[in-house]
Amino acid sequence: MTLDEYQQHSRHNGDNMLLNEYQTGAVSTAIYTGKLVYPTLGLCGELGELLEAMQSRPASRDRIMKEAGDVLWYAANVAADIDMQLSDIMGRDVFVDDDEWYVADIVVELPLWTGQVAENAKKILRDNGGEVTADRSKKIAEALKNIILLLERLCGSCFFGFTLEECAQLNYEKLTSRQERGVLRGDGDNR
Repeated sequence: MTLDEYQQHSRHNGDNMLLNEYQTGAVSTAIYTGKLVYPTLGLCGELGELLEAMQSRPASRDRIMKEAGDVLWYAANVAADIDMQLSDIMGRDVFVDDDEWYVADIVVELPLWTGQVAENAKKILRDNGGEVTADRSKKIAEALKNIILLLERLCGSCFFGFTLEECAQLNYEKLTSRQERGVLRGDGDNR
């Protein structure tokens, strides 16, 4: 489904956003060359921004939603760079409201799995000249699955009370707006 087809579908049907629909939209707004380097670095950086947003007092619900959406955008592009769809990685098509975890546990787990993405991307670049092997793809997919599960749990926690799907929709709207205005390359709003 193209970006235009998705926009028409979602405007007329009011359906929930699906994982692969979000990924298609995320990839359509990606502007980088090569594979894995940019989205892996971005994933690590945005996770840091998400954790920083959670530490601020009082924590801003809107900023946390924005940062969670940004983490998801980079995860979707890492998945695309290893030629996988989010639905295949997650074993389902839809975003879910997951069981609640303690936020402190999520804060510990998220960097561990993001580090696994970075470690495997590094080894792909160092050992395989950028070629994604089946073993590395599997390890990155496992880490991405855990990152998305943890994001779903974080968003649905009693502290924040929103869904990752809401974050995805907000992120998608922000990026398509930037795309329409021609400001995807770092000159967008709220920078």
